Amino acid sequence: AGRKPEDFIAGRTWIPVDAVGSVGVTTGNIGNRALGPEVTRELEAGLDAGLFGDRIGLELTGYSQRTTGALFPIEYPPSLGFIVPQLENVGTIVNTGLELTAQTRLLELDGFRWDARVSVATNRNRVEETGDDEPLHLHWGQWIRAGYPVASFFDADGTHIGPAFPTRSVQLGSGVTVARRVTLNALV
Repeated sequence: AGRKPEDFIAGRTWIPVDAVGSVGVTTGNIGNRALGPEVTRELEAGLDAGLFGDRIGLELTGYSQRTTGALFPIEYPPSLGFIVPQLENVGTIVNTGLELTAQTRLLELDGFRWDARVSVATNRNRVEETGDDEPLHLHWGQWIRAGYPVASFFDADGTHIGPAFPTRSVQLGSGVTVARRVTLNALV
């Protein structure tokens, strides 16, 4: 599996602009005919268990994926006439995570059921390479640097502040079913 580039991003483009009562063109996309989709390979394993007549359920899933040819924005010197970064297949990203869910039926009466659920997930990603091992600036304090998470934040001194995406998440949920036909769920 893998993410493909947007349509027309591989071709050179020009943008029409107003020019003193007339129309002109300016450079748009530099183009890259060799551009292709990212390739992601993943290994995933899991375990589901139902205990005490499925009153308690447990789910555990772990995954490890490696993306090659990751699409990273490369900035070329403005002297080439193109100021928009060009996507190129230059990166390698490793992504690993673990997901654990526990659910239980707290109460079951005739025509009424109350369930609860908790999920905990971890996700860690790391850029292994950026093509020429130079950091790639995205915007503001976000960079793509080898050895760090994708789109990490760095301060002006180059010190790593942290990842742009959460590394851990927790979800708490509860549901009530009335008359076997109406279910109300809440998720935090």
